[in-house]
Parts: sequence; C-alpha cells; structure tokens
Amino acid sequence: MNEKFVLGMAGNVFPVAYEIIKNKGYQILKEGENYIAESNGQKFIAKDDIVQLLGLITIYETKGENWATTDQVIDEFLKNLD
Repeated sequence: MNEKFVLGMAGNVFPVAYEIIKNKGYQILKEGENYIAESNGQKFIAKDDIVQLLGLITIYETKGENWATTDQVIDEFLKNLD
C-alpha cells in the first residue's frame, strides 16, 4: 500500500508552531484571545491560535510587505475554495 503523509489541524501542532516561531527569532505573547509575535520591528497578530500566527509570518516571509495578491487569485480562491 502506498501511504502518503497527512498532517491535520489538531492540538498537537500548536507546540510545533510555537517552536518554529521561536526558532525564527520571534518573541511570542498572548494577550486575551490574540497571539502576538514580535521581532526587529515586525509584529504579527493572530486571533484564536498560534498556527494562524505562523501562517501570517509565512505570508510575510514569502511575499514581504507587499503581501496582497491579484484580483485574479482572489477570484480563483472565491470560485474554488470559498
């Protein structure tokens, strides 16, 4: 049988996200429902969980300050995934 790797959202991924963010050099805070990561004048805020925070950091690291996407990608997203 050819099994493929699967990773799903579960409680055991939160400490892994924490570890990755810390290893990237961010200080992590929790204020109310918000998770906050700060480093070198950069601040990321996610509501609800630390995996969202890692996602925001990844968006910034991938796209930079001009992180917004095109109307074409937005339309594709709305058509296929929303």
